[in-house]
Amino acid sequence: MGYGVTEAGGMISMLPRATSNSSIGRPLPDVQMKLSKGTAGEPLIKGLRTMKTYLNNEAATQAAFNKDGFYRTGDLAHMEGDEFIFDGRASSDSLKVEAALMALPYVVEVVVVAVPDPSCANQIAVVIRPRVAAVANVSLNGVRSDLAHSLPVYTLPTKLRVLGEEETLPRSVSEKINKKETLRRYFEGNSAKVEACAPPQIKKNKPQKAWDWAGLQ
Repeated sequence: MGYGVTEAGGMISMLPRATSNSSIGRPLPDVQMKLSKGTAGEPLIKGLRTMKTYLNNEAATQAAFNKDGFYRTGDLAHMEGDEFIFDGRASSDSLKVEAALMALPYVVEVVVVAVPDPSCANQIAVVIRPRVAAVANVSLNGVRSDLAHSLPVYTLPTKLRVLGEEETLPRSVSEKINKKETLRRYFEGNSAKVEACAPPQIKKNKPQKAWDWAGLQ
């Protein structure tokens, strides 16, 4: 069993006799690999073979790496013992939006969800818990402006819900954020506290790209 990433020069982890069919083994000696949330989350990698930048695309480069210089794979995995177990492909765009939001100095907690919209497949919606001192100043226009330096326009959020002091993000028994319940609680039905703007216009007859999870390209 093994796991490879083009941006890291090919194979980055391997285990000849894995204990699970979903195992991607252990990182090779020249690779550092960890998960974004400790024992679960997005595999993050760093090594001499890992690319340093996307040619002539600074925004894509910033979105591809976390603040510690680890490359964001866009996949999901968890640990079983000392083995990494592959859980599937995450929405790389949503992960990059969440990472960019968490890099903002006034954000404490965030989650990105897709709100169905017949005009553009989905709108990008975010729920933010800001620092107490910043609550009154957080706005959708401000967030979009702050993100515009590091994200392409089609990934900028078009809906924003700011959590109040007593409000929480719904979580599973394993303490993972429940995105379906977040969508239901904060964007379906009662949307009085949701700030929104119109999504970018797209041509209806234009084929949707396979990676365009927001339906905006």
